[in-house]
Amino acid sequence: MYGKEIETSLGLNINKIKLMAMGTEPAVRPQRGRYPCGVCSKGVGANSIWCQCCERWCHQRCSGLRNLRRAEDNFKCLTCVRGVVVVSWRLEVGEDYFSLERVDSFRCLGDVISCEGGVESTVRDRISCAWSKWRKLASLLVNHSIPLEKRAKILF
Repeated sequence: MYGKEIETSLGLNINKIKLMAMGTEPAVRPQRGRYPCGVCSKGVGANSIWCQCCERWCHQRCSGLRNLRRAEDNFKCLTCVRGVVVVSWRLEVGEDYFSLERVDSFRCLGDVISCEGGVESTVRDRISCAWSKWRKLASLLVNHSIPLEKRAKILF
């Protein structure tokens, strides 16, 4: 059934329907930093421990340990201990069943909506967009060979 445009009696395109479960942890977290944490995927620094299972660094606060010096040599992070849970979702239309793709975030009216329900991804996206625009215009705005009046017209 994939590859065809399937429309229901409601006029919905089944191939474009996606599922986002609110209030859940994302299936794949965006990794940030040079050494992303095995649990939260944010960059790690000084207080971190090496996970022997997934071979990634883990923050002390994410590890659940009170003292890193007393940790065992074969430490496993919480992600490796819990394991990965895969949930299959399906949509029933008449007598047919269609599997739905699960997404962790999507863009709606310019805002990024994430499954965690917070505004962090929207704020991060807006800040990145502002810096991108600044990088495009900075060479013109700080160029003193262009008269000030013409540089001001660029902004408006």
